Amino acid sequence: ELCDGDLSDRRFTESEVSFWLRQLISALLFLHTNNIVHRDIKGANLFYKGDILKLGDFGLACDLLFKDELLKQKYGTPHYIAPEILSGEGYSFPCDVWSFGVTMYTMLTKKEPFRQNHSFLSTEFEEVVANITNGTYKIEDLESMSDDAKDLISKILVVDPNKRATLND
Repeated sequence: ELCDGDLSDRRFTESEVSFWLRQLISALLFLHTNNIVHRDIKGANLFYKGDILKLGDFGLACDLLFKDELLKQKYGTPHYIAPEILSGEGYSFPCDVWSFGVTMYTMLTKKEPFRQNHSFLSTEFEEVVANITNGTYKIEDLESMSDDAKDLISKILVVDPNKRATLND
């Protein structure tokens, strides 16, 4: 089915982000209820047709055999990848919540939170990995956001997946 575009093409207002991400939450809840971890949530994989959001690119998705299974493979888009994936200690559904938070941040600021100088130099990759692992993102990019948006991002971009907000929060 043809779509009108994806959600990576521009900066959005908080109201627009809320509209689109409510639909993404529904899609992720459906996947997680069916033991599927997407592992590549980002604006470029969120397609829209009119006012309907469609989650795409299931190439990295994984169907878990049981709810508590932990995955070990390091899959995902570098700037959206969760710290537990990078650590190699095992991960599950919370990695999609982390990527949801990065996507929210990116839609609101048109910047990736863990890229400190917002250049596209590959030499910066180690710094990005360190920032993800430490949960260090640019607070000043959030200055124009409402307190509610800042609070939600701060509850999602938590390094420990057991302390991270869930899709039901």
